[in-house]
This record gives sequence, C-alpha cells and structure tokens, in this order.
Amino acid sequence: MDSKSIVEYIKKNYPKIVFEPIQFEKSLNRALGFIITDDKLVIGFINKNGVMCKLIKPIDLNNLSNTTFIKLIESLPFLKGFTEKDKDRILRIFSNKNEEKQSDVKEKQSDVKEKQSDVKEKQSDVKEKQIDVKVEINRVSEDERNLIIKDLNKTIKQLESNLKTKQDEYDVYFDSQTNKVLLIEKEYQKKLDEIKAQYEEQLSNVQQCKMQLVDQNQSIIAGINKYKEEMKSYIKGKEMEVDDLKKIYDKSVEERTILQDKLNMLMENEKDRLQQLEKNKDLISEGDVKINERESEINKLRENIRNINDELEDLKRSLSKSEMKAVLLSGYKQRCRDKILKEKQEIINAIKDYNEKWLSWSGNVKSNVNDYKIKILSELKIVKKNLEESFIKSDLDDKEIKRLKQNMFDIENELKTTISNQLSELSTKEEIIKRLEQERIEHEKELSDAKSRLESEIKSQKETIDTNEETTNENKKTIAELRDELEKLRVLLQENSGVKIEKIVDYDNCYSIVKNFIALNNVFYRKLEIIERLKDIINNNIGVFTHLNDSIKQRIKTDFEKVRDEILVHINFLNLSEYMSSPNIEYLKNKATREYVPENFCKELTNLLDYWNLNQKKYKDQDTLLTNIYEDLSGAVRVYVRIKPLGGDEQKINTILIEQIDNKKQKLLTIGCVDSVKKTFGEFYGIYEDTFTNLDVYTGQLDSTKYNTSKTKVDLESIVESSETISPGLYSSFKQVENGYSIILFGYGISGTGKTRTLLGTKGIPGVLHYGLDNLQNVSNIKLKYLFEQYSNLVNINFNKMTGKIYNLINKLPQLKDFSKDETETFKKEIPSYIDINNLKIEDIYSLTDIIEAYRKNNNRIKSTPNNPVSSRSHLYLVFEITFTNGKTGFITIVDMAGKESPLDLFNIFIDTTKTKLASIMAPAPVGGEEKISITMRQDLISSYSPKSIFEIIKESFYINESINHLIYYFNKKNYREYPVNLQSQNSERYDTSKYYIKPQEEEKNINTSNNCLMIPILKFLDNLSNKNKQQDEWLPTKFITICNIRQEESYCEQTFKTLEFAQSIKST
Repeated sequence: MDSKSIVEYIKKNYPKIVFEPIQFEKSLNRALGFIITDDKLVIGFINKNGVMCKLIKPIDLNNLSNTTFIKLIESLPFLKGFTEKDKDRILRIFSNKNEEKQSDVKEKQSDVKEKQSDVKEKQSDVKEKQIDVKVEINRVSEDERNLIIKDLNKTIKQLESNLKTKQDEYDVYFDSQTNKVLLIEKEYQKKLDEIKAQYEEQLSNVQQCKMQLVDQNQSIIAGINKYKEEMKSYIKGKEMEVDDLKKIYDKSVEERTILQDKLNMLMENEKDRLQQLEKNKDLISEGDVKINERESEINKLRENIRNINDELEDLKRSLSKSEMKAVLLSGYKQRCRDKILKEKQEIINAIKDYNEKWLSWSGNVKSNVNDYKIKILSELKIVKKNLEESFIKSDLDDKEIKRLKQNMFDIENELKTTISNQLSELSTKEEIIKRLEQERIEHEKELSDAKSRLESEIKSQKETIDTNEETTNENKKTIAELRDELEKLRVLLQENSGVKIEKIVDYDNCYSIVKNFIALNNVFYRKLEIIERLKDIINNNIGVFTHLNDSIKQRIKTDFEKVRDEILVHINFLNLSEYMSSPNIEYLKNKATREYVPENFCKELTNLLDYWNLNQKKYKDQDTLLTNIYEDLSGAVRVYVRIKPLGGDEQKINTILIEQIDNKKQKLLTIGCVDSVKKTFGEFYGIYEDTFTNLDVYTGQLDSTKYNTSKTKVDLESIVESSETISPGLYSSFKQVENGYSIILFGYGISGTGKTRTLLGTKGIPGVLHYGLDNLQNVSNIKLKYLFEQYSNLVNINFNKMTGKIYNLINKLPQLKDFSKDETETFKKEIPSYIDINNLKIEDIYSLTDIIEAYRKNNNRIKSTPNNPVSSRSHLYLVFEITFTNGKTGFITIVDMAGKESPLDLFNIFIDTTKTKLASIMAPAPVGGEEKISITMRQDLISSYSPKSIFEIIKESFYINESINHLIYYFNKKNYREYPVNLQSQNSERYDTSKYYIKPQEEEKNINTSNNCLMIPILKFLDNLSNKNKQQDEWLPTKFITICNIRQEESYCEQTFKTLEFAQSIKST
C-alpha cells in the first residue's frame, strides 16, 4: 500500500474531492494547538516541525465549562518543551480572578462555535478547522491576557472570513493519525465512510501481508520455488514454439516486477512510519521501547524481503530466455527418449515408409547426384546426434536403460540401412546418368559427323548444280551470318581462356585426406580378398567345410552371402577403384603437380571419409561376422601368451625373446635355456608383454593410464587396433557372446604365473572377466549358471589307474551326477544375501571370487606348493549365462586351471632321491605313502610341509597333468587334427608327462567308473551349452580361448618351455 495515511490515500485515489489542508506554521513550536470540529475540541502539542501531536481525547464542546476546561488543562501530561511552568501560565489565563473576562472569552468562543456550526451546514468539503494559540512562556499580566483574548477573537474572525469562500462547498475533516486537516467536498461527504472502510481494508491487507512476510517467509520462498519448478515442468511437458516461450517469459517478468515493486513499497512505508515514530518519541509513553520494537520488526521484515528478492532473482535466472529454451529442449529430448522407449517399432516403420517414398521419388533425380549424397550424409549426422542426445537415463532403472540402448541401437541400424539403400540408389542413378551422358555425347558426335557429311554433299552439289541467283544470294547471306556467330564464340572463348581462376585448396590437408582414403581402400581390398577366399571354401566344399552337416553349411552360407552383399553395396557406393585410378592421386603425391587437382576432388574424398566414420561400427561388425564365419569353418582355438613381469635381481636374466622382422615385432616367441638349444614358438593369436595390465589385455592397447583401473567400463568404439599389433584385445572374443555364441576362456600355466589374477583379478583389481561382462551391450541379465571344481579322487600310478571327481558348488551338472559330489547347500551358506547369483552385478564378482577362494582353501583344494603359496589344485569352472534384450542368450565360461607341475619335478624338490624312488613313494601304504615320505623327505622342508601334504601335492600333479593332456587332445580334435595318444608305461619310473593313463577317445562315448579323467565329458557339456534347445540351422560353434601364462626367470625355463609346447600343440592360428 503506497499511502502512509488516510489523508494521503484520499488525496491520491480521490484527488478531485479534496482541498489543500490547513497547515501549522513551523514557527509555532513549544505551543499548544486547539482544533474544534464537529462540536469537538482536540488539544495537542505543536512540535518543532509544525505538526500537532494529540494530547487528549476529543471533548464535547456542549458539555465544556470553565471548570472542566481548567481540569482538562491540569490533566495534560508534561513533555519536552511543555513543562509544569507552561501549564501554570495557561491556567492563569483562565483563572477565576478574571471571571468576567473569561466569561467574555467563553461567550466569544460560543459565538465561534455557532459560526462554525453555520459554516458546517454550508460547506461540503471542509472538515477541519485549526486554531492554535501560542502561550507566552514569560510572565502574563492583565493587559497581556486581554490582548490574547483580543487576538483570539481576531484569529477566529479571520478564519471565518477565509472559510466563507468555501462554506458552500467543503466540510472539515481532521485525521487524528497524522494530525492533518482536509477539506472534503460536500457531495462526497456521504462517501467518506466508504472511503475510510476501503482504506481500513487495504491497511488490514497490508498488515496481514507484512505479518506473512515476517512469520511465513519460508512458505513464501517455498511457493516461489514451487512456481519455478511447475513452470519448468509446464515448459518441459508442452510442445511450443519460440513465440510461445517469449509470451511466458514476458508475463513472468511483468509479474515478478510488480511483486518486487510492492515489496519495496511496503519496506518504504515501514521506514517512514519508523521515522514518524522517532520524531514523536518524546510525546509517546515508552517511546524508546516502541522504537526498538519497530526497528526489530523492520529488520526482520527487511531480511525476509531480501531473502524473497534473492529467490525472485534466482527465479529470474531460472526463467531467463536461455534457461527456458534449455528446459524446452530438455523436455523435447525427454519426450523423444520416451517415444523411443515406447514406440520403437512405429519409428522403425516410419523410417521404412520414408525410405520407400524416397526411393520412389529418387526416380526423378537426373542431376546433382553428389549434392544429394552430401545432403543425406549431413542429415544422418544430425539424426545420429539427436539420437545420442535423447539418451537421458537419470530417471530410468537398469532395465529401462538397457531397453533404451537396445531401441536406439535398432533405430540407428534402421537409419543406417536406409541411408545405405539411398546412397546405393544414388550411386546406381549416378552410373545411369553417366551412361546416358556418354550416350548423349556419342549421339551428338554421330549427329555432328552426319551433319559434316551432309554439308560436304551439299557443298559438292552446290558446285555442280546451277541454282538461280536469288537462292545463291540467300545462301551466301546465311553462311555469312554463321561465320559472324562463330567469330563471336571464338572471341568469347579467347576472353574466357585469359581469365585466371584462383583455387583456394589446402593441398597439404588434401594429401592427408588422400592418405586416409588409400588406407580406406586397403581396408575394403582386404575385405574383398577375405570374401573371395571364403567364397572359394564354401562354394567348392573345401577343407573343413566338408566336416559340417548340411544345415550348418547352409547357415554359414546364408550368413556369408548376407555380409558379402552388404560389403559390395558399400564398395559400389564408395566407388574406390575410380578414385584410386584417378591421376589426381599421383598429382597430390608431388607438390609440383598438386595445382592440377580440382577442388571438388578433395571434397568428394572428404565425403567418402565422413561416410566411413558414420558407418565405422557397421564395418567393424562386418569384420566380426567374417571372423565368426572363418572360425565356424576352422574350429579355431585362439591361443594367447602372457608374459609375467620380472622382479628384483630376476630382471638381469630372462629367457624369453619376442621375434622381430624388419624391426617389427612378430607373434613369435623364442626361448633359450642355459645349455639348451633355442627354440621359436608361434605364430600365436596374440602376445601380451610384461608391461600389460589386465585392462591392456582386454583392450589390446597399452592405455591403462587413460582409465581408472578400478573401473571396468571401456569406450570400445574408440579402440583402433593397428594391423601390425601383436596384442589384439580379448574384447573381440567377449563381443561374440552378443551374437549368441558361447566362449570358454582357459587360464593355463605353472603355479605362480598369474593365470588366476589375469582371469578373475584380485583385491579390487578387475580381471578380464569383469571387463568382458561389463562392456557387453544390451544385457538384460547375468546369471552364474554353474560353479564347480574338477579334482582328483584316486591316483594309483603303479596300476596305471586314476579317477576324478566333480564338486558342484552352484547347481549340478545333470549328465555327470554319478561322478560328482554335491556341495551346493554347504556353499550356499557362504554366499551373503546381497549377492544374487541369478541376477549378478559386476561389482559383486569381487566378493564372490574371494568367497570361492576361501572355500577352496578350507577344503584343501588351494594350498601352498614350492612354486606358489596359493596354488589351485583343482580346475575351477565358472559358467555365466548372459541374456540380452533382443532375446539372444550367450555363455561365458572361465576355467581357472590348476597349476601345472610335473610330478617328477615335485618328487625331486620334496624327496631325497638318494633314499627312494617315485614308484616307492606312490605305492600303497605301508610300503609307500605318507610313512615313506616321512623318512625320505628333505630335512629343510619339514617345517613347511607335512608328509601328508607332500603326498597330496604329488598325487594331484599326476591328475592335473592327465587332465591337461586330455585338453590337448580335445583342442586338436576341434582343429580337425589327429593327435597321437600314447599310454604311460607300466613301469612308473618311466613316467612321461606327454603320455596318457586313460584314452581320451574312450571317454567321448563312455566313462569308466574305476578309471577316468572327466575332462572330455566336461568339455563336451560346455561345448553344447549355446546350442541347447536350438534347431540345427541355429547351431553356433563354441569359441575356445586359452591364455598361456609364462615366467621369464631362468629357474623356470624348463616349465616355460613346456607351457609353450602346450600352446603350440593346441593353436589353430
């Protein structure tokens, strides 16, 4: 409310009904003021500013006598400037000694009242009349008293004279709050009560508003924030144009400005009231206390208004034009995302419909084909960017995020297919246009030749036929005109040839583009070469293709034709051969000839490279499909070798060398032990040097410093492997699972080479399993389907017999229940409730592997050996079933193989060989066994190993070695190679690590209960996991990958040699 009093309120809102009020002169300070209005007398003290401050309540003049008046004066309070002395002087004016004089005064006052009454009846707008009497502070005499009465009468007469001019128009109104007098037009007198009511109502509203600002500040601020959020939600949820946004913005600014103005006005009013209070504090009881209270209220009000203004400023920022546009865009993106989530198929159908219409329209394209190509590629970039920006996952759960990813992937694939179709169609159209253009040129040439022949014949006829003169003259005129036109063309061509056209071409950059283009050409050249080779194998039924049944052959053939046709479409569009045969390529190689290269040549190459970048993932997928087909045909077993770093003094001597040719590393390893001939092994699928971390093994690149190695997410799209790398990443193998394949990853090596650490990680360091699982795309669920150990049961080498046993920890292998021990219930108790093996989280694998390791230690299937303090004495199998959002299911099996240690080596380490032989140690008790070991073991090992543990370690090594030999047999069979199986000698002293106790081919059909290894049945079970419940034409071969871990130290040279022999014997690459 912007009026400080009812006087100001009337003056501002009803300016036509008021007359300027009567003002006291500022010189009338230290005086009493008397106001008579409506037969009422008001007495007040006039301060130094000429403002009268009321001292008593209004007194009815009709009941006022000299006596009551004197009592009234006596009751006046003492104030600063009005003392007891002043009061006595006033009382003396009206004392009884001058009763007559006072009677005259009273009579005159009565006359004044009557005159005022008359004025009241005649005036409509004047409400107040003020008479002030200055009381002399000096001593008052009789003459002076008479003079005062005379002056009083004179003043009254003067006032009456002044009021006569308005007596017919105004009434007097006195505002006791401000001590001001207003003259109110009579015709509005009746409305005065209504005006006062309006004023009081607004005053009440202002007071209520002020109280809310003081007491409900937080609620007001919360309301502003709620308004802000609701406005954002409204903008975010509506389809609107920029003009609509501007209207909302303008309205918001207008409302905010009005509110801030009202708050500022309220604050100013409160300040003015405080100033008024401070001016009159001397006239007010407990003035200082009331001022302090008012100051406290104002300070609190000021603080609250400042808080509200701060929120309004924040609202201003939040609803700025740029922020509102950002909110609108965010809402648009979210609606796009929701549409992608809920209406994927409708979007794909719309893309297909658009493609059909476009293909129909493209029939009318007759020129500017390259411009259309550029436009299509540009639009694809925009759409792809919009798709990426629609990936908002903040309010989605994991399943919705996975579904969103899958839907975006499907839509993008449909888009890319559409673009490929359109570009292919344009390429075809371009070929047609070129052919038609060539035909047109040839046709024009034929016409020109025919015309020349005709002109020649005409000329000949002209020479022999005598035409009339008129015809001859006309012909001469026509020929002359033709010559003139040709001369004009010659001049224009001459002028054209003299114009120098500046070429603004970055030739160095263009040459860089050409180098990239040549690399691109080489990529597709290699694709063609692969296609031709696969085509020869498939069409001519060559080699391993003959081993497959007809349904599998048909599936491979169908997959091959699909990827081949897709590659050929891209090659046809890119038209690489035409560009490669262009002389411009050679021109660019030489700086002296680069100026001959037309500007559009580099632009066309840039467009082709853009097309490559947009479809890079598709081209990688093509290579993956070709790789899958190749491996399906070859039954490939990928073999990698990982070299463990040396430590301490070991760094001085190592036995491993990576071969090089022309200073380029090869996938070949040479090992040279002391006093032995060096031997080279390979070529392997990959070699990981001793500087590689687990992350590097997964990515194939030495870039661990780019990532937090405790995190497992990797940007696979950014991985670009050099064709010369010797360390291809394992990520490509894991990615095959997305296509429904099953992969089995073996960790092989002697104890202490780091195979468990490579596969499963350790103490918060991820293994390749963590990276592999966490970077699969569009996964809906990960389940630990099976967890079991393969361990020795019975070993009796003197009778060439042994048996194995399967220990089921999670679920049972149904086909092998007769050779298993069920520990599922016991192990289940070890798993905490937060780990759900049926819906496994990547971060829970760390805890799970720790639990598995502790369980195996407690059951003595992990123990200390001379080579490794935590050596695996059983083969551990973890089988993960991965379900994808597209309905496909794949399997990842991790096989952490037992540490391979030769029984002969262990015998030599543990036993004093001068006292006994291996056969004696392995004989049944009491001849052999623990008792024999206790009297023949080396004395320096007594504190570290018991006879029982030594006997178990040696027995385990026989079984581990046998199972690995069976693995070699199985891998060679997968590679369609015959592998010799030679049985161990009956003389155990002639034990050979490469020979067998059990024929592996027999275990392919039946398992002997008293003599078995179980490796072949387990591998067969795992090999068929991905094809369970599938039709023959859906069959997918299992991918086998083995990481052979080796040590470089000279002391382990012999074991490393044997590990490399194992790797060489199973590899198919």
